[in-house]
Amino acid sequence: MSQARLIGFGAAAIEMLGAALLSAFLIWSAVRTWVDRQPSLRARAIAAEGIVFTLDFKLAATLLKSLLLAEWRQIGSFAAILVLRMIIKRQMVWQERVAGV
Repeated sequence: MSQARLIGFGAAAIEMLGAALLSAFLIWSAVRTWVDRQPSLRARAIAAEGIVFTLDFKLAATLLKSLLLAEWRQIGSFAAILVLRMIIKRQMVWQERVAGV
C-alpha cells in the first residue's frame, strides 16, 4: 500500500470517528432536552462541546492530509480549517462563561 493511500485512509478513518462522536454528542444533547422537557443551557453546552471536540478530529485529519500538501489550495484549506476551529472554540468558551455553565 502506498504512503499516500495509507495517509488518505487514516485521515478518512479519523474524520469518520469524529462524525460518529459528533452524532453521539448531538443525540446526548437531544436526550437531555427531552428529559428536561425544554431546551436547556446544559443541552446547548453538550452540543457545543461536541462541536468543538470533533473539530479537533477534523483538524487532525487535515493535518494528516497536509503531509501530502502540494498545492496552495490545499494549504489554504488547512489554514481555513485551523482559523475556523480557533474562532468557534473562542466563541464557545465565551458563551459558556456568559451562560455560567
